[in-house]
Amino acid sequence: EFIESMMELERAFEANMVAKRNQLAEQATDDAGAASQSAMLEEMAQRFYADMRQRMESFFASDGGAAAGA
Repeated sequence: EFIESMMELERAFEANMVAKRNQLAEQATDDAGAASQSAMLEEMAQRFYADMRQRMESFFASDGGAAAGA
């Protein structure tokens, strides 16, 4: 159940990132701040995936990972 919820969270996050990246790409020609927003968005994505990795490592290091492998 944990793995499924993490996968759903990642799918939703990625869908939102794609939409936001597309929106920023459209704004890039009109808005000087779009580059700054794009960099901030990519930093947020890096933090999200680092946090997700840490949660997954913790899960598999605990009994939850042993139960998931059974």
